[in-house]
Amino acid sequence: MDKVLESMKQDEMIPYIERALAGETVYSNDIVDTTWGPIFTACYPITATDGSGG
Repeated sequence: MDKVLESMKQDEMIPYIERALAGETVYSNDIVDTTWGPIFTACYPITATDGSGG
């Protein structure tokens, strides 16, 4: 997974994505200034249809 995150070249987003991959729903409290431009971050964990992880 680290290779995927590195290839995004969006280092400022990695902590949000890693927390979501760990099962946490993550919202930024403020606008995040990224190289894409200013964004409000919302990252959701992915679960299987039976409710289990990944």
